[in-house]
Amino acid sequence: MAAGKKYTAAGMPTHYECSLHGLLAKEHEPQLRTRLEALCGDTEAAHYELHHEISCIPCFETPIGSLRREDHALRLRIELDPADPLNTE
Repeated sequence: MAAGKKYTAAGMPTHYECSLHGLLAKEHEPQLRTRLEALCGDTEAAHYELHHEISCIPCFETPIGSLRREDHALRLRIELDPADPLNTE
């Protein structure tokens, strides 16, 4: 299930927050990370960090001023239950 919320200042969107919740088989996690890194750039994060942020710079620059977008951030939050046997290496 995906959910989204726009944050605005003076009627203009400043950023968009989107949440996607689902279950992912452990063997598919590397493929998901590869695809996210292809979109947002490489990461040096440890494999099991609970919070992680990937930033990317757009391919083109927007005009200087209040509408300028310097970069985009993708924040990943992974919740691991230590009691779950699937979360052990």
